[in-house]
Amino acid sequence: MNGDLGDDRLCLVCLASRDDLGPVSMRRIISSARGAGLSLCEALRLPPPELSARLGIAPTLTAAAAGIRSAGLQGQAMLEDLESTGVRAVFEGDEHYPPSLPACMGGAAPPVTSSQRPMTGDRVLADRGRNMCVLVVGSVAIDTVETPFGTADSILGGSAVYFSLAASLFAPVRLVGVVGRDFPAEHYEIFRGRPIDTQGLTVAEGKTFRWAGRYEGLMNEAATREVQLNVLGDFCPTVPEAYRGSPFVFLANGPPRTQLHVLEQVAGTGFVMADTMNLWVETEREAVLDLLAGVDALILNDGEARQLSGESSLLKAARWIRRRGPRCCIIKKAEHGALLVTGEGVFVLPAFPTENVVDPTGAGDSFAGGLMGYAAQAGAPGVTHRTLQHALAWATVAASFTIEGFGTTNLQAVGRQELEARLGEFKRMTHLPGA
Repeated sequence: MNGDLGDDRLCLVCLASRDDLGPVSMRRIISSARGAGLSLCEALRLPPPELSARLGIAPTLTAAAAGIRSAGLQGQAMLEDLESTGVRAVFEGDEHYPPSLPACMGGAAPPVTSSQRPMTGDRVLADRGRNMCVLVVGSVAIDTVETPFGTADSILGGSAVYFSLAASLFAPVRLVGVVGRDFPAEHYEIFRGRPIDTQGLTVAEGKTFRWAGRYEGLMNEAATREVQLNVLGDFCPTVPEAYRGSPFVFLANGPPRTQLHVLEQVAGTGFVMADTMNLWVETEREAVLDLLAGVDALILNDGEARQLSGESSLLKAARWIRRRGPRCCIIKKAEHGALLVTGEGVFVLPAFPTENVVDPTGAGDSFAGGLMGYAAQAGAPGVTHRTLQHALAWATVAASFTIEGFGTTNLQAVGRQELEARLGEFKRMTHLPGA
């Protein structure tokens, strides 16, 4: 390797070390360069206007990518600095490179780090390759939503969709679900614009799951007008073999016996979170309790927590749930925020105060996606109370964007910069100054 960034590996190191490039942005730059028939080094040598035009990426990404053009020996120095601490960078094609990572990252293959001894301090290669994939199993739907602000007809929806769009702002996502032959082709493009692997999205004979609902007044809850289960009614998820080692798994709301079936296929996975709802607590309570025994975390709303536990106090409800298996319980309280309870303590956050609530559909799944996505981005082998505290804040911000537009519109458009700006605003709002 030479010091003028003539080696794509050095370019990857420099890209991965930038604080202003997350996993999604890095993937776009790498994939766009390959799509334009350029090596990464060739792309980064282009003047910014040409870089933007040739790669078809936004000016903000162009500026970030072009910022490493004059890095010189920076990439080589980073590698040498890492090696001096007992850590080496591992690239695609090397013996110990994770074989599933390129597919998980949509073809972009970032460097990862390998250590033979523990590292001290915070000076670690800021590579996005340590972001671990998140597997979600849930519904993909076509929704019709009516609110006081208007009606959106036949739009993309479903728990797995909202979750995936939010989680993919932080980490690569693997989606397992089912659609019918009528599923619009343009919806696939939404997935392709993010690091969302749809190998597990089955196309079945029949029509896609459809839901229609109306929100009125305070829009706290939707009145379901119509449900057509269609292909979802007979769907028994099979997790692709390549997905079964996913270190983070989210079992979106669904029949608990279906969730247990998925759980059997991903046994031994690092961190599993499940969602549930009042219908299953009422009709399949024993299966819900069986599910609790096999997951690391349960996420549900305040009414469901009280219904499941029989406790009026949410803190008591969370502790009741934890005693039945999950080491983490997250209770969503809509506009009143969320409560996190683990063995290390209790943490509460308010909701982000949004002036324009247009459509609450998918807010809970976006919240879960932001939470799990951040946890995966943290890349820790164990999800700690502190990680979940930070994840809760990111989840709150992600959900706040969802409700400001119909369906997935806002989640499709929002980028990491907007997310970070709103998180900064949220921190200022919730900061308690010293006396």
